[in-house]
Amino acid sequence: MLPSYMFYLNDFPTPSVWMAAYFVVSKNLYGIGAWIVILGCIYGVNGVVKRMLNYPFFEPLGRLTYGAYLVHPFVMRYMFVSVRAPVHYSDLLALSLVFGATVISYLLALVLCLLFELPTTALQNHLFGSFKEQKSNPVDAESGTNGTNQTLINPGFAEKKSEKFSYSPKTIK
Repeated sequence: MLPSYMFYLNDFPTPSVWMAAYFVVSKNLYGIGAWIVILGCIYGVNGVVKRMLNYPFFEPLGRLTYGAYLVHPFVMRYMFVSVRAPVHYSDLLALSLVFGATVISYLLALVLCLLFELPTTALQNHLFGSFKEQKSNPVDAESGTNGTNQTLINPGFAEKKSEKFSYSPKTIK
């Protein structure tokens, strides 16, 4: 939205071809660019963005944002239901309502996170922590084993592979 401000700031003629082209192409290019970044993160191509998104700072921020997402409708309902007089629009009123609702939502999200989410997570880790400690070994797709003598996938595959490359008198006939 900010790049389109230059069209309103400058005195372009009203039916500007550049304005029309910008507004038609901008949202599509933004969506395509976001999709490329998302696919790059999913398939591990975009390592720089993936490292930035996996930075530990974003974990508590993500929890607070999700909590604010859950609490925000109730905050907005309370703010609009508690008004007793007609509201006349002004820039200051709109600004104070937006920032006030955002601050209240994030404060309530912090309270909910501290009272419910963190104790529940600690209880889950305490009760089910033994499941997290058991890490599965990566499976070698070519041999069907995980580096041990145990066959993990398709037990017949390892036998067929060993029969295929063994030169015993039985197979040379």
